[in-house]
Amino acid sequence: MKLYSAPFEMIKSGKKTIELRLYDEKRRKIKVGDEIIFTNTVNGETLSRTVKDIHILYYCQDPVVIQNTEQIDFRKQYNLTDKFVAIYGGSVNIAQSIENVINVADSCKDYIDMVFIIIGRGSHMETIRQEINTRNISNVLLMDYMPKDQYNLLLSQCDVGIVSLNAKLMMPNIPSRTLGLFNLSKPIVAAIDYSTDYGKLLEQSGGGLWSYSG
Repeated sequence: MKLYSAPFEMIKSGKKTIELRLYDEKRRKIKVGDEIIFTNTVNGETLSRTVKDIHILYYCQDPVVIQNTEQIDFRKQYNLTDKFVAIYGGSVNIAQSIENVINVADSCKDYIDMVFIIIGRGSHMETIRQEINTRNISNVLLMDYMPKDQYNLLLSQCDVGIVSLNAKLMMPNIPSRTLGLFNLSKPIVAAIDYSTDYGKLLEQSGGGLWSYSG
């Protein structure tokens, strides 16, 4: 298995004893007692560790039921009728690199029928707001937190969901918002870090497209 220097050195020193990976067809062959060879992607150094135990973390969510759909027409409310709407919903912090979304929106500003929604809270929200104003990006709507049922209703009225991850993340993770998007049958466009198997998940499920962040 390939690792960046930081997690590789943590395993080498004994500080890191748990490795998270997508439980795909290849990983299902791993058994307790197997020897795993880790390779440092920077300098090629290798080390071996024996599998002591395997825990399967199931990734699931109760079905989303959209109710009272006639009460709020978000497309009409925000003048999004006949628009192609891409939405990011979640934390707006350094780990998410929402700059990815801003850059894509800026590159698409000539497509007058395309709008990006960013909804959430976090330490970088004001920075994102200033960046949008400075670059005069007019196809992005910023929204504050809303109750989950309203957010699901908004999500159900959008065309595609966005997942964004900081390229410097070292720990593999599967963004939790994926479940909500899949639950509502929304395709995903993702910008991801180099440590995660998330891109493979999208490919295997046919759930979306991805590229590396940045």
